Amino acid sequence: MASVGLTFLLLISALCGRPAVAKHPNSTLLYDRNNSIRNCSCASEIQHCSHAQANILCSCRTIPRSSLNSVNVGLTYQGGLTVWVEDPWVLKDLVNHSCVQDLRLAACGSSPLPPEYLTLFDLKRLHIYNNAAGVRFPEQGLTITTLERSHEMSNIPPFQVSFLNVALLNGISLLKAYSVKNLPTIGEYFPNLPLPVSTEPAESQHCQVTFIY
Repeated sequence: MASVGLTFLLLISALCGRPAVAKHPNSTLLYDRNNSIRNCSCASEIQHCSHAQANILCSCRTIPRSSLNSVNVGLTYQGGLTVWVEDPWVLKDLVNHSCVQDLRLAACGSSPLPPEYLTLFDLKRLHIYNNAAGVRFPEQGLTITTLERSHEMSNIPPFQVSFLNVALLNGISLLKAYSVKNLPTIGEYFPNLPLPVSTEPAESQHCQVTFIY
């Protein structure tokens, strides 16, 4: 069995004292509104949790929750994805088990979010924000890098899986993460993990798993 290396990520940064915005142009913005989803395409910066700005500066449409497939596995988001979270169902239905490289999550509700985990594929950058007054860690982020591989490993980049604790959005604790590299197969360690067809690892592709907590 291939050796498993455990390496702490050092690229965790606490971001304080700056306006909280959805930064990347032409990004997707999702948020729940009256048991529906507002699906927006934004070409300019939007302050987190500002529905008024989103309605003015973005192109938005409303999707009833009843029309969403709650068992959908393998959603792929091109470009940046921002999600304003007031109710955890949005994360469960639209973010969990998705393939997204640049993810920004903002807690916009008054109730704390539960300590549940999201599974994300190919995540490279994460930004989390909480707009409540007095939050200890209102804005944090990290970048996930590909860990160095041994010389005998394939040149194919590793298949990346991240597990994110949703409770981090409450802003109570400092964001931490570590990655495990050189897993020969993801199914051996997580046999019940559903994999999107579009992101299934190649036969010679090793895996890197990151835990964000």
